[in-house]
Amino acid sequence: MAKHEVKLRLNQGITIENVDVTFPVWSDEEFLGRLRVSKGSVDWQPAHGQMVYRLGWEKFADMMVDNGRKVTATR
Repeated sequence: MAKHEVKLRLNQGITIENVDVTFPVWSDEEFLGRLRVSKGSVDWQPAHGQMVYRLGWEKFADMMVDNGRKVTATR
């Protein structure tokens, strides 16, 4: 099974205002791409792609419910 790595270190809660938050995503030391989170959407930019794939929050929520794997919430 692939080892995935997504890092974020916070000492307190944050509110996204005018700057997107970008998460680099890795799998077994291979860079998969960047996940960008903003007020209005979530974007995916593949590692070697110049195109960005964008979903509004409502479509993202629908996609996760329709295609995501159900697991027990941890918080």
